[in-house]
Amino acid sequence: SLEAQATALERVEDVNKKLFHELSERNPEGIKEFKDPAIQEALFKIQKYYALSGDPILCDILTDILVERVFNINRDTTQISLTEAIDILPKLTSSQLKIVTLAWLLKTESFKVCKSYLDIIDYFERILCPLAEEITANANYYNEYSQLEYLRCFLWRSNTSTPIENNILEACRSYFSREFMLEEIKNLVSRYSYHAKFDELFTTSIFDSQKLQLKTPYEEMLAKIIEGLEISREEGHEIRSLFRNFKFMSNQHLEAHLTSKLPNYYKVSDIASHLSTLELTNVGIVIAQANYRRMNKK
Repeated sequence: SLEAQATALERVEDVNKKLFHELSERNPEGIKEFKDPAIQEALFKIQKYYALSGDPILCDILTDILVERVFNINRDTTQISLTEAIDILPKLTSSQLKIVTLAWLLKTESFKVCKSYLDIIDYFERILCPLAEEITANANYYNEYSQLEYLRCFLWRSNTSTPIENNILEACRSYFSREFMLEEIKNLVSRYSYHAKFDELFTTSIFDSQKLQLKTPYEEMLAKIIEGLEISREEGHEIRSLFRNFKFMSNQHLEAHLTSKLPNYYKVSDIASHLSTLELTNVGIVIAQANYRRMNKK
């Protein structure tokens, strides 16, 4: 009908406006890539999918993926995954999209963006817990996993689940480490030249204001701090040994602590346990990252 045609044309125009706005902000030179038939085909698909669905979230994510595709001019795994994602995303339900996004956000590497204990709590309160709450609002969300495997967003990996606390501790161990008494640490470092840089290495414990912890959450970051402070190799090795010898909070204690701070932590933990038996494919990662960028624009 003429009405359906007018609606479709209006939606196509919305896609074009959004696309060129994104390109002007992120990759102005990318407009030249639209002489490539493959890019033209991708644009046509996005116009078609949005014209049929009218879903603004789908439009936002597809447009983001196309902008990323324009960045990747080499025919490699990333380019192929971006192209495939354009066809797979429209087949996902809202719940499935949230599950894929949460799966990516629960990985160890994602927790490494947290620069402090408060960042971890904020990460849960602002992103992870709301996503988990929305997912579990669907009583049949367990059934979504097999469909996501069928759509090539997940691969089955193992029958054994891994607690989310493993990922948190691997990425941010020192935030949940044994605290040291102030005098204990000062006596330890006083014989080294880095005692003058004490405040750049240690911070007040998040659990006990009378005790201290190392500032860095993982050893790679500690190595960068040591290098920046121009500490000798021998003394740097001593500090790193201190990190390795920390007695870290057990999974059970960490779970109890986060549950006391975050009412919906158990929902994240439950979903994470199931997701740990699956592995995101490259296509799943592309979709999750694009949706996360959309979420961060709000």
